[in-house]
Amino acid sequence: MKPNEISEIEKDMFARILVWLGYDGIAFFQMCVDEYGSLVQSIWTEDGIPHSVHFREGMHVRNFLRGLTYTENWDAHDFDNRWMHIIQTALSLCEAISKKKGGEV
Repeated sequence: MKPNEISEIEKDMFARILVWLGYDGIAFFQMCVDEYGSLVQSIWTEDGIPHSVHFREGMHVRNFLRGLTYTENWDAHDFDNRWMHIIQTALSLCEAISKKKGGEV
């Protein structure tokens, strides 16, 4: 496998993430990346309270990942350290598919 090549297991995991997120979830995380530059920096004020994507939406993603067989050997640190990369890669794949098809996915 080439260094940047995605394995069949990863392709399946990214496909499951994209299906689970749906259009609204994909649009939300893409908005975070577009507006804040990355998911790490996605912090805004909601009703006077700072809101971090890592704690609310990130927890939903981490909980979804816990249900996949690919992650059965991961510990809490793995989920915390990997979820953003997984979402960002899934968004990139979604964008690449969209461009290939000539529109939105």
